[in-house]
Amino acid sequence: MQLTSKEIKEKLADDIFKLLKEKGFKRTGMNFSMANGDLIYFIQIQSSQSSTATVCKLTVNVGIVSLKLCELTEINKPNYLNSHWTKRIGFYFDKPADKWWTISDTTSADNAREEIIDLLTKRVLPNIFSFKSTADLKDFWLKGNYAGLTEKQQEYYLKLLEH
Repeated sequence: MQLTSKEIKEKLADDIFKLLKEKGFKRTGMNFSMANGDLIYFIQIQSSQSSTATVCKLTVNVGIVSLKLCELTEINKPNYLNSHWTKRIGFYFDKPADKWWTISDTTSADNAREEIIDLLTKRVLPNIFSFKSTADLKDFWLKGNYAGLTEKQQEYYLKLLEH
């Protein structure tokens, strides 16, 4: 049976949410989030503009927001776009690369779902949950890392956290 692009994405989101709900995530559309009091973890399904009615092209974005930095920068409603740490799911492969799944039938949908859920379970969630606080992000940046940030953003956030 031919599924529409919207149906493909919705089914994938439902399956991903089954996994993430067990970890405490909430769902809003194609966005999944979980707060621990200091950080908010985000998983987001992103569709490509090249998707059509019958072919869904998508990737998964991962982000972490520091509530302390949101407060310091006066961001009242943190979301994935405010992330202080980001990574695309394809960079969790053994050979990291940006990965977009092209899904046009149930077979390609099942393959994408298996691959995405496997990456989330084995690599993404352990990685993001290794950041337990803003202090962990700060330590990460102090080591010269700045996943998803520019060097200037990293310097700005470190300066804000000095106070």
